[in-house]
Amino acid sequence: MTVLSEQKLQVPTAVVQGFHSKKQESAKSVYHSLSGYHIPTVGTMVLNRPDLLLSLLNSIDYPVSHFVIVHNLDSDDDTNKKTAELLTNLELKPSELVGHHHIAKLTVVRHDQNLGFSAGVNRILLSSPNSPYWLIVNNDVGFRSGSLREIASRLRDGVSKEEKICAWAMVGEPIGPFSAFVLTQLAVQKVGFWDENFWPVYGEDCDYEARLVRATCPMVFEKNTSRIARHVGSASWRTTRETSSLSDLVGRGNNNFDYIESKWGSNVCHARRLSAPYMETIGYGMPFNRVNASLAYWKVDVERRLSRGGPNSCVLCSSDEASNILHSRNSK
Repeated sequence: MTVLSEQKLQVPTAVVQGFHSKKQESAKSVYHSLSGYHIPTVGTMVLNRPDLLLSLLNSIDYPVSHFVIVHNLDSDDDTNKKTAELLTNLELKPSELVGHHHIAKLTVVRHDQNLGFSAGVNRILLSSPNSPYWLIVNNDVGFRSGSLREIASRLRDGVSKEEKICAWAMVGEPIGPFSAFVLTQLAVQKVGFWDENFWPVYGEDCDYEARLVRATCPMVFEKNTSRIARHVGSASWRTTRETSSLSDLVGRGNNNFDYIESKWGSNVCHARRLSAPYMETIGYGMPFNRVNASLAYWKVDVERRLSRGGPNSCVLCSSDEASNILHSRNSK
């Protein structure tokens, strides 16, 4: 297993060589040439509960080309030290700790602050830009035996509808199972990166889903959201109330609803449905009702972030910054 350590906030230079453009291979050839008989990229974020991260890694029973771990700091120093210790040990002796050799390359990305879930997803995308798809999972998920083989097969064979989708949501609440989900290159091309105004967590999946629905980019939701994997459920804050100050902010139940309502003119989380396209189109048709804007549009409101106790740093601070990355590739 090759191990890489990636430092905070710097976008890898390899980014401009990824994110497939129209000038490159067709979507089908990309899937066949890059995904092969393995999962190209699995990514997760760890805030606390390093024991659950280790359990996730132990559940990998199928070849994964690249596993990306993003460390978002907790508010508790002891928790951060324990998590950092595990990550260092994983870099030194990965196969010994995880108990298998299914992961070809492990990358650990260290943030010196908690940049939030959306920033973590963006970091994973940027860390493996050539991936035909990314399997994003919460660290409190554990895959059931054979599930990764099924995911790789259904995205490889060219006979299943998953090949041409933007997202495949599989674990979590039935009405929004984004505790483990596949995101494809097509999704990034259609609606861009994740909006980092959603800090530290919650609402960001509703926002991305709203964009995909408006872009008519197909999604697949698992009907049985415990079939693919086991899931503790919000373990990062529900099981750390005594140590993490973030649990109070996240646990209020309306985290980021103010922002999502300003962006879409309504709380699109309430528009979710159990059947395709999985969300009604309510509120604005475009972000902030900007008729000429892109569905990918967003810009971090630093003042709002700071007022909530968040950092003034981000992985991508605006959709324009993200767009420049995509355009760098498309112009080649």
